[in-house]
Amino acid sequence: MTLWATLILLGLMTYLWLAGRSNPDDVIGLLEQILAITLGLVVLFIGRSLLLELWCWYLPYVCRLRVATILWQLAPRLVKTC
Repeated sequence: MTLWATLILLGLMTYLWLAGRSNPDDVIGLLEQILAITLGLVVLFIGRSLLLELWCWYLPYVCRLRVATILWQLAPRLVKTC
């Protein structure tokens, strides 16, 4: 599924969820929330996982920073022992 289709489905899901919560008729509100959950599952299982893509882009950057920080903190100890 393309990125624009995923974003449209996420927007529609949000609209249906909010409309279902504010609907005075309980049955129609529940139906709208069920449709919103169904769209969320479609995006989760068929669409692009945006959170996973962002995490995979962000994770190597964080790991490099943590490794560099650990090495920077260990450097004085390594110099003293040599």
